[in-house]
Amino acid sequence: MGEQVILARCTTTRKADPMAKSRSYRRTRRRSAQTVYGLLALGALVALGGALYLWLGWGLYPLWLVVSSVVAFGFLRYDKGQAQRPDAPRVPEIVLLALIAAGGVVGGAAGMYMRPRHKTNKPLFAMTLLFALILHVYLLYRLLRA
Repeated sequence: MGEQVILARCTTTRKADPMAKSRSYRRTRRRSAQTVYGLLALGALVALGGALYLWLGWGLYPLWLVVSSVVAFGFLRYDKGQAQRPDAPRVPEIVLLALIAAGGVVGGAAGMYMRPRHKTNKPLFAMTLLFALILHVYLLYRLLRA
């Protein structure tokens, strides 16, 4: 009976704060895995690309292809390591596909087909790899021809 009185007293004496729900929501809201890994990939692309651009002085497109391949390879190998551990956080497939499509064709292929293989049984990854390869070879051809 004493517990019921305390609970009743707590609920009746507290005034409803309309902003309390939104403040607590902002504090406890967790970011999705797509957002976290996507931002990590973008940060790695920008940091590595900026450093290599300043160091090597290459053109932006060839530099982009090298940097996105390195990042795609790193993310695929990291995800393979996470896949072998139970209950480990994984890199979402959409992030891996976006890295491959954005220019990480060589690194994506190396990350997928290097032993132990990873994501090779998924047709979406093979199709994305093929279409990205065709697209980026065409873009390189147009760039070098101009």
